[in-house]
Amino acid sequence: MVGPDGGVKTTASSVEQVWHLLNNFVQHRSPSAGTAKELALRMAHLAGMVRDVTRETFKQEAESGTLHGQYEA
Repeated sequence: MVGPDGGVKTTASSVEQVWHLLNNFVQHRSPSAGTAKELALRMAHLAGMVRDVTRETFKQEAESGTLHGQYEA
């Protein structure tokens, strides 16, 4: 939360939210791939998701946007 002077203002609620966020991050366990095929399938799925998000963002972005600039380069 930003205070009236522009500095960070904490509350008990915000401290607790940050603690829960960090705790969940530290305790998260990434799934492991048992075989090369399983890893390849997971990576293909993620690549498809990135492709879909990129296409949708490209459609919604103005032609002067960053993604369009990268595409033109």
